[in-house]
Amino acid sequence: MRKILLAACCCVFLSAGCASTSQETAMVGGEEMSEHAAAPQENVTASKTETHKGKEVLVAQAKHPMNEAQIKADLDATAHTLLQRAARTITPSKANKAVSKVGNEYVARYVFIDPTKYSTEMRPATKKGTYNGFIRYSEQVFQCKGNSKSAALSAPCNPVSSKRMNEMVHFDGAKWNY
Repeated sequence: MRKILLAACCCVFLSAGCASTSQETAMVGGEEMSEHAAAPQENVTASKTETHKGKEVLVAQAKHPMNEAQIKADLDATAHTLLQRAARTITPSKANKAVSKVGNEYVARYVFIDPTKYSTEMRPATKKGTYNGFIRYSEQVFQCKGNSKSAALSAPCNPVSSKRMNEMVHFDGAKWNY
């Protein structure tokens, strides 16, 4: 009897114009009644409490999902952050070169990543609202030669090789995970 009365009260409340979207949910007395049972719960947030006939009613409103342009902008920001971190933590770096003896001379090497030169691409994943993102950049290897270890460390360096990198990240509907 209580559930029937509860359902009738919710239907009257929702049809009275208090609900603004088709995915809103009303909660009365701790039980939840949904206008559309198939509406995903992850897109619903509780936003305001109203009183209806002496009882408090919690009205939940649908979250506004991000559009593709916002997701792409978030991917670009994530790529920039990821490359800045990689450039800062990669070893051997310009500040901490790896020195080895090759024949009669010393060779100092380091890897350099330019955090401003990258490209991004995103593709829809299998689950709706999720995406796979690709961050493409290159790692350059620099080499400095000298007659001694200190001469190799202070000598001007030249690029000797480059490696193209492709990082795959995943958007789960809220943020990019890598």
